[in-house]
Amino acid sequence: MNADHAEAAAAEAVRLRRQMEQGADDSWAVPLPAGLDTRLLHHLPPPSVPRHSVAAALEELDTKPWLTRWRTAFAPGRCYYRRGPGFITVKDLREPGAEARVTIDQPLLIDAFLHAEKPVRLADETGDMLAALEFLLAEHLLLAFGEILTTAPYHMGRWPIPARLA
Repeated sequence: MNADHAEAAAAEAVRLRRQMEQGADDSWAVPLPAGLDTRLLHHLPPPSVPRHSVAAALEELDTKPWLTRWRTAFAPGRCYYRRGPGFITVKDLREPGAEARVTIDQPLLIDAFLHAEKPVRLADETGDMLAALEFLLAEHLLLAFGEILTTAPYHMGRWPIPARLA
């Protein structure tokens, strides 16, 4: 994967996550890294389709079934976290049939989760932090854009209107 594409995609994911924290959604047009499991992004707005012609937009959707699935699946509140004293709770509804509510209460995992809110390079991490980041990645609580990791859920700063309380 091209390192520039990975950095751009990670930065865009962070921007969208911050937009969702404020209850707003926006689209993006950054190229996604090859091999990325887009189901992990269904809580973020899908990439925009070129608007230069209806025919081009329909062709784009026909050649990218993952984009159609993403557009169908996206909704605010699909994957977010809330913070309490000494814990983080994550609600993950990105994958139908595999919904999860997770409580992170181990200090090292909390530190790693919050550390990854800004993109981090896996190669720059060592020891316990590296192990914690790898654990959170395996649990799909982090997104990987090549060697760059960032937190997947967004902080629910305010509920979207109308709120989905699924």
